[in-house]
Amino acid sequence: MTVTRVHTFPHTEPDPHHPYTSGAWRPVFDEFDADGLEVIGEIPRDIDGIYVRNSENPAFGSIGLYHPFAGDGMIHTMTFRDGKAR
Repeated sequence: MTVTRVHTFPHTEPDPHHPYTSGAWRPVFDEFDADGLEVIGEIPRDIDGIYVRNSENPAFGSIGLYHPFAGDGMIHTMTFRDGKAR
C-alpha cells in the first residue's frame, strides 16, 4: 500500500476537552491518497464507480456552541475500477 499526503488544510487547533472535537472525533487536517490497498476476498470487476461519505470535520473554532451538524465538513471517497479500490 502506498499512502501520499496530498494537502494540509489551514486550521486552528480544536478544543481538546470538547467531546465532539477530541478522541475519535478529533478533526483531520491532512488529505491523503492511498493506492494498492489490501483486499480480503475479491472486489467484483463489474463494480465501476465511487463511494462517497460526508461527515463533520471542524477546521476552525465555533462561534458560540459547537454542534457537529453546523460548520466545516469532510468528504471521504473510495473509487472502484477493474477489481481494485483506491
